[in-house]
Amino acid sequence: EEETGGISGRWVILGILVLAVAATAFEWNYMRMHRAPFIPLREAIAESFGRTSKVKIDGGRNKRGPMTLRIVIDVPFDPTAATEKPQTLDALQRLEKLAQDNVELKDYEFIQIYLVQVVPEGTPKRLEHRRPITDLTAGKPLDLVEPESPSDSQR
Repeated sequence: EEETGGISGRWVILGILVLAVAATAFEWNYMRMHRAPFIPLREAIAESFGRTSKVKIDGGRNKRGPMTLRIVIDVPFDPTAATEKPQTLDALQRLEKLAQDNVELKDYEFIQIYLVQVVPEGTPKRLEHRRPITDLTAGKPLDLVEPESPSDSQR
């Protein structure tokens, strides 16, 4: 039989495997470099809040917005409840202090913290706290603004 001159199946499979390994290595290195500046903060949060706390830390700019340090952490209490305000304030203050101690805040304009209580088979309860880094570094006290309830906005 005559050979058609195409690429053998072995070379195709080998090429696919090499491409998969290269893509995996690229993504692993990219994520490692992207997360590296936040490793000390992640470890400090784990030490302060417990190793079982799910934490996501990200820093950067969305589209043309300001440079923002974002921290998302699962908490065991409802951060939106008025009765939990002392716990919410404590968590926010601790996270801001840990960020000051473990991240170069001069690179950012805002700090944004999300406290999330995961409700099994329900809607997560989430509180977003955002303030300028200049307020944080100037030592201005944390002010937890009460979210506007739907009935207040209809008046």
